[in-house]
Amino acid sequence: MQPSELAVLSFKVLLLSYAVILVFYLVALLFRLPKPGGLDVKNKPFLVKLVFAANIVGVVILAIGIIGLVAAFLWWLGISLLNIHTPGKLALVSLIFGISPLPFVVIASAVAKAIGGTLHEGGHQNCKIKSVDFGPLLYGMFMMGWATFFTAGIAVLGLVAAGIWKLIS
Repeated sequence: MQPSELAVLSFKVLLLSYAVILVFYLVALLFRLPKPGGLDVKNKPFLVKLVFAANIVGVVILAIGIIGLVAAFLWWLGISLLNIHTPGKLALVSLIFGISPLPFVVIASAVAKAIGGTLHEGGHQNCKIKSVDFGPLLYGMFMMGWATFFTAGIAVLGLVAAGIWKLIS
């Protein structure tokens, strides 16, 4: 399977999810009460549960389609732009991506220390060079460390994918 085939399949799944959701919204509209107020819950509780469950199924199918499109894009990006053709390269790119926010933290801390200022999670102090306050910039760079939670999680997924790829091939 190629990335384009995965994208087409994901798009078909998206269309299926839209169809499922549309059909059950139409069913819900057909069984409205004469007065405004929605479905007849007292007389048709099974129908209400069916419409609700079908909408959840439609949303789950929609999520699978979106995940498939994102996976196809990342797959294409990895093959086309990053030239990732081996599990080892995928693992290396994943590790680099996982730790990518950390150099910003180190640089911000080093600059703040060099100019006599301090950085901590609560803010910044005395980060001025010739009366220009670089504190907000350095603080923003310092707080990029929190992005490691996001990038490290994606890196773990990349490492797992590289391991599975290595086992399969």
